[in-house]
Amino acid sequence: MHLPSDDQQVALMDRIASGDAAALGEFASVVGPWVVAALRRMLQDDEVVDALTDRTFLEIWQMAPLWDRHVGRPLLWSLAIARAFAVEVLDQRRRDRLSGPGAERPADPGAARDESCPVGALLAGDPATRDVLEAAWFSHPVAGDSIVLVDAELLGPALQSFGRRLIGGADGG
Repeated sequence: MHLPSDDQQVALMDRIASGDAAALGEFASVVGPWVVAALRRMLQDDEVVDALTDRTFLEIWQMAPLWDRHVGRPLLWSLAIARAFAVEVLDQRRRDRLSGPGAERPADPGAARDESCPVGALLAGDPATRDVLEAAWFSHPVAGDSIVLVDAELLGPALQSFGRRLIGGADGG
């Protein structure tokens, strides 16, 4: 991808700021591939990438009068705008995942575990060990409403107990 010099990009931005739609087209043709590549890497969804690319250049068109050299080079400014839009999409996806179907935790976390496998059965059989190991593995609090980092004093005995039971069966021997 051939990119014009910073001076050429600045000249295009000045023309865009003065309302020159042709300059926006020129700018989009040289900067657009960079914007598309960045969005595609973040989102991996061509339909959303196309929409956000259009939104990015609309934002550039609207905000060009406010742009100055102290904000950054035009390419980097364009990428920052595109990235901000992509982050909005990613945040919305995350919120949808957390509040969508299947997001509710089961009343008994052990009931949702596949207890037919040896590891699942061992974890279901010892809730205290399960809570510590899950907290260490998933980096979530042990206590429901307070953030607790699992330290070696809790994790060590839980891992040893789990290891003994895994090797020797549920009775530990």
